[in-house]
Amino acid sequence: MKNLLSLATVAGILLGLVTTASAEDTAPSLLATTPVSSSADDGRSPIDAVVGHLGLGYFTGDAPLGLRYWWNRENGFDINGTINFASSGVDSGRYGLELGYVRALAHYHYSVVFARAGIGARYTKPGGGSSSRTDGVASAFIGAELFLGAFGFPNVSLQGGYGIQANYVNLGGGSLSVSSVDGGLSVVNAGNVGFHIYW
Repeated sequence: MKNLLSLATVAGILLGLVTTASAEDTAPSLLATTPVSSSADDGRSPIDAVVGHLGLGYFTGDAPLGLRYWWNRENGFDINGTINFASSGVDSGRYGLELGYVRALAHYHYSVVFARAGIGARYTKPGGGSSSRTDGVASAFIGAELFLGAFGFPNVSLQGGYGIQANYVNLGGGSLSVSSVDGGLSVVNAGNVGFHIYW
């Protein structure tokens, strides 16, 4: 009887261990520590919550305000613009528009790593009778969008990135310059953090 009781106890312990291990294998992970495959629809990408929604936010220094739209988990676009008009006896203004394509490269629990390519134009009319200036702009950068779902705001995100920008300046002639560009988080001037609010 004692041997039978010991055998039943051992069998119960083994069954409990097997059941627990099986439950751990099938239970969803609360925190993704490795990138989620683009083909794995396991619900761990924060983009899933904002697909089909517009995100209003701050983007870059040249065209700081605009909209971002993810049409699926991997692809999105944004439209950024700037309007700056001043009149203090001398009228001056700056206007710009930039279109960008955004491609998600890796998904984590609360963040997405992405690449962005953009093209746009800026028109500057300085005061004091100076010649106006038109810039053609092309940019590309790698960045990350961190969603604040852990704090109860899955529709709010912070963005940072770094890359390159090419400007074509038309001042009656033409010139081309290439420089670094930030995507909301400036490496040179730290503290410029971009954001989006999706609705």
